[in-house]
Amino acid sequence: MSNKLALNVEYQSDYRRIVVEQPFATVAMFKKAVRDEFSINHPFVLTYNGATLIEKYTLLDLGLDSKCDIRVRRKSVELSEATSSRDNNAHPSTNDIFLSYEWTHQREVKLLKSHLARHQYTCWLDIEQMRGGDALYSSIDQGIREAKVFVCCINRKYAESDNCRRELGLATNLNKPIVPLLMEKLPSWPPQRIGPLLSEYLYIKFYGSSSGTDSVPWSEAKFNELLDVLTRILPQAI
Repeated sequence: MSNKLALNVEYQSDYRRIVVEQPFATVAMFKKAVRDEFSINHPFVLTYNGATLIEKYTLLDLGLDSKCDIRVRRKSVELSEATSSRDNNAHPSTNDIFLSYEWTHQREVKLLKSHLARHQYTCWLDIEQMRGGDALYSSIDQGIREAKVFVCCINRKYAESDNCRRELGLATNLNKPIVPLLMEKLPSWPPQRIGPLLSEYLYIKFYGSSSGTDSVPWSEAKFNELLDVLTRILPQAI
């Protein structure tokens, strides 16, 4: 089996095949290869099926293969400069909730964060909290340690992701209250590979229903169930 992977990349209507090492190439490493190949000199992100590829994940975590079409999307200079100029005070030192998820449900998790904010809950979400130059694992470590509750958004790929399992393992070791949300139907509960970490928990079904103008995949009843759980946990959370 080859240890290299060639992916299709589109930039300004120019399509090229870019080869990277597998299975340990991260999105950040792949992004550097894309920058070099196309001689890109402005801030950009990589997307697949409309979702932004988060730099901390490996291509193996994301399940990318040679049939995937990756696109380059330019970041606005203003946003990039504003982000790089923030200091640590721009990030809350403590959040109510750490949102742990696998990237294919990025849209749903961003909606979840927005809905929780309407109920005055603050959330740590990697794509909003981490900045260029942040040390990856130390930032996530700090986010989990300072959060009061760990909410994990479980799908099949979550259980297969080394990074997601690290996050869940740290939350378990820190005795953080854990609330599993099931984002898609699974063959069994708890999922393999993270079964020992979740065997004592009941999940909340967060898929299969659509409500409201945001087209969220969860029902109002299930979101209220989550709110009830958070209300019970947070007064006692460390």
